[in-house]
Amino acid sequence: MEKSEEELEKGFEFIREHGERDRGNLKQLVWIQKSIAGNTPIKGWRDGLVQKALDSLATDATMSKLITRYDLIIGDFEEGIQDLMQKLVPYLREHALWILGAAGKGKTPLGRVIAMMFSRYHGGTGSYRSGSDFDYFRGCPFTKKVSAIYDDGDIGLEPVKKKKAFSDVADTETLTKERWTAAKFVQNQLRVVIDNAFEPEKEQTISVDPNPTISHDQFLDIIRPAIRDMSTADIMAILKRSVFVVVGKEIVYWRLTVRNLASTTTATVVLNQKIMPNVFCGRMPGFKKQFVASILPMADPPLLTQQLPHMYESNGKGLHLQRNSHPNLRAHPSRSLPRHHRHLQNDLVERYMLAVPTAATWSLQASMIR
Repeated sequence: MEKSEEELEKGFEFIREHGERDRGNLKQLVWIQKSIAGNTPIKGWRDGLVQKALDSLATDATMSKLITRYDLIIGDFEEGIQDLMQKLVPYLREHALWILGAAGKGKTPLGRVIAMMFSRYHGGTGSYRSGSDFDYFRGCPFTKKVSAIYDDGDIGLEPVKKKKAFSDVADTETLTKERWTAAKFVQNQLRVVIDNAFEPEKEQTISVDPNPTISHDQFLDIIRPAIRDMSTADIMAILKRSVFVVVGKEIVYWRLTVRNLASTTTATVVLNQKIMPNVFCGRMPGFKKQFVASILPMADPPLLTQQLPHMYESNGKGLHLQRNSHPNLRAHPSRSLPRHHRHLQNDLVERYMLAVPTAATWSLQASMIR
């Protein structure tokens, strides 16, 4: 007999809450037979259907969860970091992003924001999967619309072939061998490596000039915990497939993709003057701007109008977008960009997306063309 939608919902909810995950000693099989024969929401269900539901839950428990919302945006970062990412983002269509460095500097928030940006760029809704081991990506149904983030693991201990494969964004298809199956990544899907693996004692004293640099060997010394004892050929294979950002104690180093040693003798750095180590809000230390619209309490609308007077006006009850303040501004009840804002061309970078606190959770999103 065909079941109604309500009956199906109740049945699957019952399986989620009470389903036996343990297959040992026939526990799961016994639970299925008792449940479909007893007075339960799944009474009379086929045992094969219940088994499939339990298998799905078991797979879900070992896979990286799909994240569809993260309440930080690129506009929440210091302007110096935004300017830096504007230089790097065009390379990330075909290269991986490695963010290494000290703890508590905002590496994870930055990686997640960039991941959501590229999800939207490829037509998605700002989603990603994150895991501390490549094994958590096995069986995940990846597309270009879902970015992949390796975070909070130990990238230095991962096999060399996995690090090279994960970084090869331009490859038609990337597979890494995991337990029982494989992790499969698709071409042009953004992939991010975030790790604390760097050597602070190897940081260099940088002279203050317009284009401060360090040598290729000095840069390798700084990222040595991430590459360990890899051969020169393997190191170059990763460097040519990746863009690196290393957040030091006082300096942010960055390096674009390279193809030969002769062109990689320097690594440009950004002096850390614009990073505020004592400013903290939630999980956004270091890079966070002193003023973040997305967390501004409603009780203080004058502050928002003072910071962004050309965009907002106050009527005493709350904040309202001035309709003609910017031709590219749109207000949306979610963080999903409309289709005509999702497409970044070769020289376009989605730079500022500011969240507006209103009675509901609204976001104000803007695409800035350089």
